[in-house]
Amino acid sequence: MDESHQKTAECAKAIAVATVKALSIDGKVNLPSMIAGCARLGGSYMVRTLGLQLTHVPEGQAVLHPSAESATATLVNFCASILGSLGSGIPDHPPAFDELRSKIPMDYLKTQSLLRPAVAPLQAQFGLPDAQMARAASSATAILVHQFAKYMEPGAGFGFAVYGFTEGVRTAPGAA
Repeated sequence: MDESHQKTAECAKAIAVATVKALSIDGKVNLPSMIAGCARLGGSYMVRTLGLQLTHVPEGQAVLHPSAESATATLVNFCASILGSLGSGIPDHPPAFDELRSKIPMDYLKTQSLLRPAVAPLQAQFGLPDAQMARAASSATAILVHQFAKYMEPGAGFGFAVYGFTEGVRTAPGAA
């Protein structure tokens, strides 16, 4: 593994730990919010790499752009690959988004306001550009799905991840 991939992998582990800590309330965490939140974070880093002019778009505002589908697919496929390498199976078709949305009590703005301060120092610590941070967050999402498999079936966790990646790539991320 080259140094760049090694840094990304190490950062992914750190993001997973930071996500659990940042989204824990009284020692408990809502798994759908945690998984979707980490995936949203990956999407927010990915959208920053697309060259979109979003400086005047309020954070949390939906953003429609032609590269959204391919950017989401990149994160989803990377997460699926990591889950496969960890031995966690995923469904061919995740659950419908409407079904998932109702099970995620923390919205985009709430999860990002808790995660950004916890994860931003990791970007500096590992010296990763936004594209690698997107991959690290995608990998961290897979790690969380796998790690909490005894509490949530990995296929369901992957569904929340897909939802989070989709929302993250289509939402203005706010200031870096």
